[in-house]
Amino acid sequence: MEDPAAEDSAAQIGSFEVSREALDADGEPLEELLARLGWNDAVELPRDAPATGWRVLHSTERFVGVGTPLEGEPLRWRIGQLTTPTDGSPQFAVHPDAFPQRPGRVERRRGLELRWPATTIAEPDLDGPAIDIVNTGGERWRPDGDAFHVAAVFSSPDRNPDGVWFGFVGGEPRAPALDPGEYVRVRARIDENQWRDLKPGTYDVHAYLVSLGLRTIEPLRVEIGADAIEAHRPKRGPGRTFDAADHQARLRERLGSIDALIAARDHLPDLLEGISGLDDDAAVGEIARRLECSPEAARMVLHTPLLRLRRQAPDRLAQERADLLRALGGSAGGDRPGGLPRPPR
Repeated sequence: MEDPAAEDSAAQIGSFEVSREALDADGEPLEELLARLGWNDAVELPRDAPATGWRVLHSTERFVGVGTPLEGEPLRWRIGQLTTPTDGSPQFAVHPDAFPQRPGRVERRRGLELRWPATTIAEPDLDGPAIDIVNTGGERWRPDGDAFHVAAVFSSPDRNPDGVWFGFVGGEPRAPALDPGEYVRVRARIDENQWRDLKPGTYDVHAYLVSLGLRTIEPLRVEIGADAIEAHRPKRGPGRTFDAADHQARLRERLGSIDALIAARDHLPDLLEGISGLDDDAAVGEIARRLECSPEAARMVLHTPLLRLRRQAPDRLAQERADLLRALGGSAGGDRPGGLPRPPR
């Protein structure tokens, strides 16, 4: 969907915006749908996943998301992902969890407004300016699986930026309910790479409530000097500059870590037994071998609290994974592009 307004109005399943036509379609057997999409290998479905009723929910040049409602639960869906990377064979997998069908972002954000507090306007903290998420409506606002993650972007004065760069962070706290007039104060996160080519001068800061597609009505006007730019500019090796490929590489690295966390969660008893009695370095090596992941991802698994690995609704890890795939244009890269993690060996 190319119209942003239509996309914001569309229902969401996982992180897919889904058209009314797709929701109302009768669907078809999964094998027939995949054959039309060019995939002819056998697919093993989870026990409660219907074999029919499947339809395309979301598609890009190299990524197709498909789904079907659960029998007797039309607002809960099984989804699958077919990915065709630029440098590898197509991959298809059905997600192990069911996802709720949620209203579109327009409905979910109704009544909310982003406001710069007076303290931020008077003394903006460029490490992460504080911003208020205010319920300006007449009814209690209730969350529907969204987190209050706010990102911010610099622009020239009076110029609306095209979008916002934001980092993916797991375990974002669930948004609280807000009565009319209540607010939550959070920090707007500024991606460090925005500082790389910044010049001293006057800028507007635009903030975005990422999961709800809500942005500030008025920007925050700031004066940025050379000292502030130097203090915030990311430190990289000599001659190395930020570009789109670098950003994609970081997203792929994060995706590999999320894949490892999902695999660890799904096979936790076997994994714990496999590393029992090992020191940290040996445990990292064993995790990397069993999950077929990088040592960095394995170390992240080892040091992740069990609280984050528990299953909960909504599934934060699955949502972050879907967001990463979308940011990558559906191509996950790596050894298993777009696929779900393999079980530990």
